[in-house]
Amino acid sequence: MNADDKTDSSAISDIKITLILLLCGGVNAVNIAKLAPSIPVLQAQFSLSLSQIGLLASMFSVLILLTGVAIAGMVRLIGAKRIILLALIVAAIGNGLSLAGQNIESLFAGRIIEGVSLITVMLTAPSLIAQHTSIRRRGMVMGIWGGFMPFGNAAVLMFAPILLDRGSWQAVWIAGLGVTILVWFLTLWIIPADRQASQKSFNYQAILQAVRLPVLAILGLSFGAHSLIYQSLLQFMPLFNQQIAGLSLQMASAFAACFCLLNFGGNVFSGQMIQKGIAPEKIVLAAGLSTAGFIALLSLLTQLPVLFIMILMVIGFLTGWLPPVCFYLVGQQTDMAENIPVYNAWMFQIQATGMLCGPVLISRVVETTHNWTLGLAGLVPFCLFIALLALALKRWQKN
Repeated sequence: MNADDKTDSSAISDIKITLILLLCGGVNAVNIAKLAPSIPVLQAQFSLSLSQIGLLASMFSVLILLTGVAIAGMVRLIGAKRIILLALIVAAIGNGLSLAGQNIESLFAGRIIEGVSLITVMLTAPSLIAQHTSIRRRGMVMGIWGGFMPFGNAAVLMFAPILLDRGSWQAVWIAGLGVTILVWFLTLWIIPADRQASQKSFNYQAILQAVRLPVLAILGLSFGAHSLIYQSLLQFMPLFNQQIAGLSLQMASAFAACFCLLNFGGNVFSGQMIQKGIAPEKIVLAAGLSTAGFIALLSLLTQLPVLFIMILMVIGFLTGWLPPVCFYLVGQQTDMAENIPVYNAWMFQIQATGMLCGPVLISRVVETTHNWTLGLAGLVPFCLFIALLALALKRWQKN
């Protein structure tokens, strides 16, 4: 339990704060995931290869590797609420840059800038949750917050095809810009000021503490394998749903949105399991083993479109179990909310490798073999790796 978490806030207050932070994460997920349904249009306009699309999908994860801890260490200099607001401004700038340039260089540059915003929100929002919500509801709120990525992904996959039909890829980017600005105002209005005063020093001590904690490395590796699986499936789902199931872009994106909504449901379900006292390592073990089995089955069903889609939806739910566990356990490793961004950053520095390699790996396999079955089957070992890491969690968790 965090010693500085003395708040006994109401359930309504906790949920309101968590939902606004969910929107902050969700709008950044929108900005990242808008690439997936736009792939056919971007390929046609800029003559991009599948490998280039994979790199574009993974680029923001490079920033986590290079800047995660540095950004987190600045949180106590600037303040958690202020840095969330700055992150949303950065996201708006990234959108604007891509729209202003309307070329492949500006798309890559804009995606890098949007990635900075995503990283900042991912690292900082759990600190605000720790400051402003009751410890008694921590499992529940982390379950909601942990679903920010599939929540935003689902939103963009539902609405992007409509905008692409009525306009172009620019219409999707304009919508992302508008939503980002709206969420900035909601955050300014609803999120309370930081309980801790800003400090004048970079948080070096927390970095040293984070590096020495084996549980953060285990969580980072687990989250990295999870991200490799999730991003590989999500970024190419509209594409392989069209090629394997013969769906239109609109239907392919609709099923991808359902995948994300079920993933969000898996996050909430995982949070409820934590809240009810189920051991986190058991949740991770179950997620790893069950996902491995269903992905193996999925790779064998590429000739049976209906069953393929049904199994894919189940995988969406199962892959939602791990993120809330990671966010929850990170918060359990420190007695000070101001250290949570740094601890999250160290976990994400390790995790980013999986986020980076996932789309690049699957795109390379499929491009080389012209076979989605092999690309999907290649994800199974990473599911089993998650299950193996779950066995190490119990030993290293802080009691």
